[in-house]
Amino acid sequence: RRVLFRSLTLTLKNTGKVNYTNINVTDPTLGQVFSNLTLDAGKTETYTKEVTITDSADYLFTLTATDA
Repeated sequence: RRVLFRSLTLTLKNTGKVNYTNINVTDPTLGQVFSNLTLDAGKTETYTKEVTITDSADYLFTLTATDA
């Protein structure tokens, strides 16, 4: 089991006409990865975060948001 340091990049693209707030990305292993993001209608945003992972774990990211 190796511990690895990686950059995690999240690109969100909102092709709709509704703004989104309180965008959160979580993973059962990593916990809260990104929190309290916003994404306006018609915009694309990219976020990067340094994370510590193991090469033997599975990752399943869940994204939640509120439409404004």
